[in-house]
Amino acid sequence: MELKIKRTVEQEETINIDFPYYYKHDLLLDHSDTVIYGKIERDRYVSITVENNGLHGNPVRFELEIKIRSAEYLSCYMTDEYKGTEKEFLDAKESMLKAISEV
Repeated sequence: MELKIKRTVEQEETINIDFPYYYKHDLLLDHSDTVIYGKIERDRYVSITVENNGLHGNPVRFELEIKIRSAEYLSCYMTDEYKGTEKEFLDAKESMLKAISEV
């Protein structure tokens, strides 16, 4: 019996990148609008997860993660698909800080 399958092959390549590098990962969940905004530096990264599923589109959950890791660890985000901007990251940070200040 013949069966068609897809295989994913990892390959190593060298890329040129400027730090900090910003990424945006929309999780595309059915029950909420959840996006991870990240900032990758040479030896650490910061990510801010913003979940919107409340009334009027207001964020209902934030998650902050700061890790000491080499940038190579997050190479999966170094593609056009996940390319983000400093403004998007700073907007997520501002939104999170505003929510904290209202507690």
